[in-house]
Amino acid sequence: MEKLHFSNYPNAEKEILRYFSLLPAGKYEFSELYEMFGVKGNKSILIYSNKRFVSFILGFLKKLGLSSYEENEQFIKKRFLSLLNTLAAKNILTKESKTHGNPTFSLENVLAEILREKLEVTVKNCSVLLVYIKNKIKTIYGNSSGKIKKHITIAEFISNHIKGEDDNLRILNFILASRFREMADYKKSIHYSLKEIAICEHDKNVNYASLANSYYNLSLTYQKYGKMRKSLFFSEKALAIREMLLEKNHPWLANSYSNIASAYRDLGEYAQALEYSLKELQIKTAVLPKENVELGRAYKNLAITYFHLKNFDKANEFIEKSSRILLNLSSQENLFPKNTKEVKRNINAIFERWQKLVAKQAN
Repeated sequence: MEKLHFSNYPNAEKEILRYFSLLPAGKYEFSELYEMFGVKGNKSILIYSNKRFVSFILGFLKKLGLSSYEENEQFIKKRFLSLLNTLAAKNILTKESKTHGNPTFSLENVLAEILREKLEVTVKNCSVLLVYIKNKIKTIYGNSSGKIKKHITIAEFISNHIKGEDDNLRILNFILASRFREMADYKKSIHYSLKEIAICEHDKNVNYASLANSYYNLSLTYQKYGKMRKSLFFSEKALAIREMLLEKNHPWLANSYSNIASAYRDLGEYAQALEYSLKELQIKTAVLPKENVELGRAYKNLAITYFHLKNFDKANEFIEKSSRILLNLSSQENLFPKNTKEVKRNINAIFERWQKLVAKQAN
């Protein structure tokens, strides 16, 4: 491997090898390579039936000076195969078996590592692949197909191996963190959130509103992961920025106060939880309608906090407010699409159990 030198390779060949080095071990067909590497040909290729394939081959070979647009489709295929076979002969690519008549190629992990080092694989010279994968995983919520999983695997590989930092890589990490949080893989979500935040913090022109949102999202993930002190740490970082940037009654401030109050409740520190719950309530009562689900939840959380502080009169006051809102809203089908009578019975049952519990504790 020490004999591998790339100084005499054409730039286009280096470019393709860089892209290959950022793909995890696997089999990739021509159509996939075309999309991921983003090589486009001349408009004259529209005369061919398989537009994407021919576009990739024509554009790639033209960049290498190996063919012209006048060559026919079969000859183009032959020349591109010849190029890949040449790379395979140099022990750079490993040719795999044919799938549905299309050859597939993969890159060995050790070779990929050497290529990344020798060809300086960075966010700048691999931006086409980076942007392509970023866009692919941006809108995949709820999709668990094999192709989507493959794109997430590629995105992870790129994030963990590419050098440098830029906004595309930051967004890629943000999306990965969001996707893994949706999948309840909180460990991975935290990993990519921290990578995204590191890029934000290193940026001289940092967008502080975006950084605050990243801190806030990470705090939510730590909360779901059961790491309340960590959640509190990043919630407070988010709040510090939001208090500087936002108006006093901004809903995002209410969200931050709610998140901090929730962490303190889970830690059993109810006096601190009460402080932030009251701040949350002050904003929500100012900006929300009197009968709103979010306001109902705020009342419920205050009731729980007052209960643990043994202020049972206040606890009853806020659970009644919460129950009243939920009962009034229970007839709205868009909020409670199931049987509304059943919903009301459940709310009343919970309220009655709560009152008995409060009465027992008060005595």
